Amino acid sequence: MGTSIFVYVMAGFIALALIALTLFLVRDVLRHLSGSGGILALGLALLFIGERWAGEGTARTATSLLGVAIIVASIAFRVFALGRSTEARKAAHQQALYWTLCAVGGATVYGLSLPSVTEALGFVGDASERWSGSLQALCPILVVLGLLPVFALDRLLGLHPVKLPRGSVAHAWQGGASAALALALMVPVNYLADAQDKTWNVAYFQTTRVGESTLNIAGTLTEPMNVYLFYPPGNDVRAEIEPYFSALEASSNGLVVVQAMDQAMQPELSEELQIRDNGFIVLAQGDNTQKFKVDVDFKKAKRELRKLDSTVRKHLIKLTRGQRKIYWLAGHGEASWSEKDDPLRKLSILKRSIFEPENLKVEDFSVATGSTDEVPDDAALVVVAAPQKALFPEEVDAITQYADRGGKVLVMLEPDGDPATDLLAHLGAETGPGVLANADKHLRQSGGLTDRVLLASNKFGAHESVKTLSRNSAQTGVVFPTARWIGKKADGDTRVSALVRTFPDTWADLDANLQPGEGEEKRTYDVAVAVTKAESDLRAVIVGDVNMVSDPVLQAAQGNATFVRDILLWLLEEEASAGEVESEEDVAIVQTNEEDKWWFIATVFLVPLSILGLGFISIRLRRRNG
Repeated sequence: MGTSIFVYVMAGFIALALIALTLFLVRDVLRHLSGSGGILALGLALLFIGERWAGEGTARTATSLLGVAIIVASIAFRVFALGRSTEARKAAHQQALYWTLCAVGGATVYGLSLPSVTEALGFVGDASERWSGSLQALCPILVVLGLLPVFALDRLLGLHPVKLPRGSVAHAWQGGASAALALALMVPVNYLADAQDKTWNVAYFQTTRVGESTLNIAGTLTEPMNVYLFYPPGNDVRAEIEPYFSALEASSNGLVVVQAMDQAMQPELSEELQIRDNGFIVLAQGDNTQKFKVDVDFKKAKRELRKLDSTVRKHLIKLTRGQRKIYWLAGHGEASWSEKDDPLRKLSILKRSIFEPENLKVEDFSVATGSTDEVPDDAALVVVAAPQKALFPEEVDAITQYADRGGKVLVMLEPDGDPATDLLAHLGAETGPGVLANADKHLRQSGGLTDRVLLASNKFGAHESVKTLSRNSAQTGVVFPTARWIGKKADGDTRVSALVRTFPDTWADLDANLQPGEGEEKRTYDVAVAVTKAESDLRAVIVGDVNMVSDPVLQAAQGNATFVRDILLWLLEEEASAGEVESEEDVAIVQTNEEDKWWFIATVFLVPLSILGLGFISIRLRRRNG
């Protein structure tokens, strides 16, 4: 409540300030016949706010119409000043009017890029994006090209209220136009910089810390475990890894014992563990061992040190848990690690970096291997990954019978695929048509309307499988490139718990125009849910977007990797070992549309205005001192 009142009060102050500024500028035009460039800039600013910040509906329409009205008023005031001025000043106002029309042309060009215009012209798909993208790139160039000469001419009129020096009009508008063209050059330069993006790693090296998940695994050990670090005394790598394993030892309730030693000084133990040289780390529990190499040479070891936590965790799981099987339904166009055509359906990272480190073996489960008969007893999990064609009724029966026996099921869907209606209904859930879209809370990729389906969210439920993400929601979110909504079926007898929700102003785009329309309700949707049943050990997770676990998304979005790892551990009833896995490896930075807006404001407006402000203050001080 307090926040809302504060927002309204601030909005009121801003509105009063704008009204006062407008009245001051109008008075100046009427009294001194000065220029109306400030009024023009105010109108264009309101139009920009209405179109880019005000969202959809009444607020956008009112703000944009007010901006247009002020722009028209600025032209009227310019014509008024032109008619009342003497010949010496008339030329300046006439030139300013031409450049005003140039700035207005920029706003008009923006209007031609709106979806209603592209639809009227019959542009769809890529053609619509190219048309809108080209015009929206041209719009700021024309606006700046119009505004700067207008400001230069108005400054000239303000400095010389009676008579203008000879040649000053041409000098003023030419200087303003030159500055505008120099700024306009930044548009193609920024485009080339984006297209040829390069990154350099200048971060100071840091060995990975022990992750929450690894500490949890060590804390749940029931048998003693020895850790042998084979490194000579004084070795730099040994000095880096000893604090890591000391922290692991401290969290194990005395069950982990760490020993660092030189391989040459321990010939019998080295022979027993089959270690021939320094640079190895061995985890031993009873007769079982796991070993891996981290080179004694610090430069060579840097890469392995950065991902030390994930490596230790993987070998710790292999040592303490037997291998289990995931049965991956196949034969209906499912997304998989062998996908060749669509990168957003290729799941090799999911298999290699999430399933395999958990000591899970993935096997295809198709008609040829008995998918129409029954799910094998050794199945730890059955995965249905966005089939494009409907499952056979016998397959649905086999999976539902497995679920009723207390089985574990992961179902992932996509808007263009089969909705798996019968399977979801048995699990007490349902989905509907359309892809979810949001006008503001989405990732920026192309800059067009198609970005609206690239949903980003940090709205997590209270379920234990997303407690890590929930705890870190201020810093971490998940990405759903194309999502269906998932809901609880009205007559279902299971408990359906929300895992991830969208922001409230999201709609299911039924007509594929990426605009909210009739029958497309804006609200909060669940895009991932967990299913349990009181009288059985059934555990299931239903995700409305298989693309969220695809290679390019998992590579870029750390939150997605945490999400899928934690729901997997919950499905396998190993949620006690869930948590963050530490890594110092570089990951791509993904910005939301909201963050892009603030970067745009900072780089295009705040920084230049700060420089201009400092220059203005400096000039004023020099004049005063002079």
